[in-house]
Amino acid sequence: MKHRPTITACAISLLPFLPTAGQAEAGFTLPEGCSAVLSTQTGFCGANLHWTCQDDPRGHVRKAYFDVDGLASILTFNAQSAIIDAQYMWDNSREVLIGEPLDTFSVDALQTNLTESYAWQLSRTDESGTRSLSMTGTDTLTGDALRVGDHVLPEVATSFEYLEEDGSLNYRGEGTYYLMSDPILVISGSGQAMDPDGRFEYDETPVELIFPGQPGFGDTTPRNNCDDAAVEQTPPEAPTDEPPATPEPVITDPGTNKDK
Repeated sequence: MKHRPTITACAISLLPFLPTAGQAEAGFTLPEGCSAVLSTQTGFCGANLHWTCQDDPRGHVRKAYFDVDGLASILTFNAQSAIIDAQYMWDNSREVLIGEPLDTFSVDALQTNLTESYAWQLSRTDESGTRSLSMTGTDTLTGDALRVGDHVLPEVATSFEYLEEDGSLNYRGEGTYYLMSDPILVISGSGQAMDPDGRFEYDETPVELIFPGQPGFGDTTPRNNCDDAAVEQTPPEAPTDEPPATPEPVITDPGTNKDK
């Protein structure tokens, strides 16, 4: 089971390149006019590639996540670090905003007020068709930070849920992510989530931040702990009506990693 990112504000697509599952398996190439700005390796068989495109609005950043099976998702963040487009390769799904957000996400407001809420209606298209979902969430700077090499990344706790039109649960999650200031990027963390299929955990916390010119930059093949058959998340538990417990923050000392 895969997971959605810990903050998700979805809108009309700005991606000119959206590979199908077959294309994802064949490899990944940046769209023309785009340049990579950061690669990350997680501690649990994952890799991320962040890039910008010259034709995008100023401040927009895109990110692709790769797991042991290859390309898993492509996200586009606006200048306020809200995800404005989301495509998930494992189920060929896509989410887009319906109208203006009731309460949009702003990283500036998060850093000023230490907490930020958001709410919107979105249209989700997957194998079952297209339907409307409502989504609400709250993100809070915890005061903790993740150190990766020379970089200190402030930690953000997030809690959010998606509801179907009839009010039933589509997806609920809690976890952490991290903020990078130069360039301004959202870095995935860890957490747990629940949907009608069960409850599961994930961990995409980085143990390597790799910049242009450094060895391994642009590598989309996960390198750490990929021999473990359960690297992506724990097997789903039986679903309940109770929300998942808040996970303990994951702070990784890069000096102890085996090669996030």
